[in-house]
Amino acid sequence: MLSESNNKTFFKLIQESSQEEMIWMCGYISGLLFYKKKDSKEIKKEEKKITLVYGTETGNAKNLAFDIYEKAKKEKIQIKLISLDQYCLRDLEKEDYFFIVMSTHGEGKPPSSAKSFFDFIHHNKNLFLKNMKYSVLALGDKSYTYFCKAGEDVDKRLYDIGAIRIIPLYKCDVDYENQSDKWFSEIVNFFKKKNEICTKKKNQKICGKILKNIILNNQEKNSNKEIHHIEIFVSNKIEYSP
Repeated sequence: MLSESNNKTFFKLIQESSQEEMIWMCGYISGLLFYKKKDSKEIKKEEKKITLVYGTETGNAKNLAFDIYEKAKKEKIQIKLISLDQYCLRDLEKEDYFFIVMSTHGEGKPPSSAKSFFDFIHHNKNLFLKNMKYSVLALGDKSYTYFCKAGEDVDKRLYDIGAIRIIPLYKCDVDYENQSDKWFSEIVNFFKKKNEICTKKKNQKICGKILKNIILNNQEKNSNKEIHHIEIFVSNKIEYSP
């Protein structure tokens, strides 16, 4: 509702305005609302969560995760790093991009720091991660029978409960530097391609048909400007800026 003073001004303005002027005012207000809506969408896009978690027993997964985190910052990837024993499991459904460095302990079991996470995703029947895009980097030792099994189990389970695997599972032996570098390179390439696609969409040209082109100020005296109300028809729904 308008205040009393604004209400009087509003109705006075309508009464004293021509049809063309009212059309212009409607278009101007629609434009303001469009920009507010667009700005809020852009803010949401900027707030996409990128999280890197790790489950470790001897410290290798932790050290590797910290190295990857530092490399991501140099690549200007805004990423959050946290150990799985400190991660709030209720946040899983809010994750957009979720990257996991997971070691295997003993006979194919997850490390103690990742046990709560491991049990949560495997035993929670109501968990469905449709918004999550993920990838797993599994650490292990080929001398053991269940090489990288904990990482394999996490990768499969996330896929089974709706998450989207954007980079295939990488399995690393005790010398993990080469494989982990390849995994990180795939992450960097993924976000670069994603940004390129967004840029192409923004610059995409779409043809339309001008339905109306009305001069609103009627070429007033002593004015070298023309104000136009323009209506354009396009076959597909689009977002645009004048």
